[in-house]
Amino acid sequence: MFNPRLTADCKNLSVAEATLAAGQATLPHRHPHSEEVYYFLRGEGELTVNGETRRVAANDTAHIPAGATHQCRNAGAAPLAFLCFCAPPYAHADTVLAE
Repeated sequence: MFNPRLTADCKNLSVAEATLAAGQATLPHRHPHSEEVYYFLRGEGELTVNGETRRVAANDTAHIPAGATHQCRNAGAAPLAFLCFCAPPYAHADTVLAE
């Protein structure tokens, strides 16, 4: 949605929308240099950060510190949609899959 690679006037933040289908999950991963904030738009799911899992739903917000291993899973029947705010901005090179 918004990344310095696309919008020259934003230097320190990126924003993306993610959607997970029913039963779908992200791969466990971490970002050594970027912290994230997830804002959940719709659906129900589970977010695991450094081994702690919590339920999430529309209007919930979660902070993911830089370096924290995390995974998001859709635990409902409808799509789980959320905004991902990253600072510094998201970069694929800053994504490390968990072993």
